[in-house]
Amino acid sequence: PVLRNVDNINYLDSDIVVGRHLNVIFKKLLKRRIQDLHQLPEGVSSAYFFQENHGNHRIKEKVLHGGISFLDRSSFRCMELWGMEIMIAANQEGKNPHALTSAYYKSRSGEYSDCVLFGLPHDRDFVFSNEFDPVKNIETTFSHVTYPKIMRREHNPDAGDFADVVKSFHRNTVMINLSVGEEAAKSNLVERCHRSARVRGKFEGYFAILTDAPEGRYADL
Repeated sequence: PVLRNVDNINYLDSDIVVGRHLNVIFKKLLKRRIQDLHQLPEGVSSAYFFQENHGNHRIKEKVLHGGISFLDRSSFRCMELWGMEIMIAANQEGKNPHALTSAYYKSRSGEYSDCVLFGLPHDRDFVFSNEFDPVKNIETTFSHVTYPKIMRREHNPDAGDFADVVKSFHRNTVMINLSVGEEAAKSNLVERCHRSARVRGKFEGYFAILTDAPEGRYADL
């Protein structure tokens, strides 16, 4: 029932590690949303993803990363369209290697007129596993790595402007992890993601875990 008051969803793959205060990315996202809202027709769904910073052999243009997403209550149509592209990929193996990127270009071309997907530049906010460096990326906001060598170090972010709005955004956001299968239940990836968001990211909002693990598996989080 408490999630009825939540308007924002931040989905994270469970092998994501948070490296610095989330005020940094939340502030950028809020400002970007305000800018984009002026360009979107009323009723159009939207969702935000990071652009991947490595090439794809089959898609040479902008590639979006599905491991992290920023959604709100209007994003359901974009999620439906992404799901449709996943089904197309499943039925045409090898012809649609990146369903999210395919949905992005179809939304941009107007083929999907009721959804717009936005790509966020990664800058210091996202790094993919094959480029992760435990020293260089210690304070990257989101690192998508399976076995990171994260070193503890204090970080004091500049509160700056927009502070009150960003604080409200924290409390009005739910972070979602997915943990399905026996192997996932035995790993500590969800705990690591959760702790990095709370300790290094200073996340004050809600956490939700979609899982088929035994009851009580994540009771201590």
